Amino acid sequence: MTAPEQQFTDTTVRLCEYTDATLELRGLEFNRCRIVGPIVLVPMDCTFDDCSFDSPSVDAMFWEIPPDRTFVVGAIAAVECTFVGCSFSQVGLGGSSETRTMIEDELRLEASQSAQTHREP
Repeated sequence: MTAPEQQFTDTTVRLCEYTDATLELRGLEFNRCRIVGPIVLVPMDCTFDDCSFDSPSVDAMFWEIPPDRTFVVGAIAAVECTFVGCSFSQVGLGGSSETRTMIEDELRLEASQSAQTHREP
């Protein structure tokens, strides 16, 4: 089933309910949503801003895809989607080593900002 909505705000979303035979989500926007799996997303030209993942580490959630692999079975492609202020539960991400580095950098930035916000005066 393809999502008739293009934008989701302040709601819980099970992404697998919004895919069709193409196994693709395209051009959707999620604001302050709780994104729940189980699911593995392969983001392509997506934006993740101020998001959090309930994973103990990047190793636990990231599935590296070698650059010479042209097809991936069992994952959902997220194409040109935007995630702002979302929390992800039981969601894995797949992609290149460059994508992994970007995710690690983003998670470090969020952890640093969170630590600064919660410091005692």
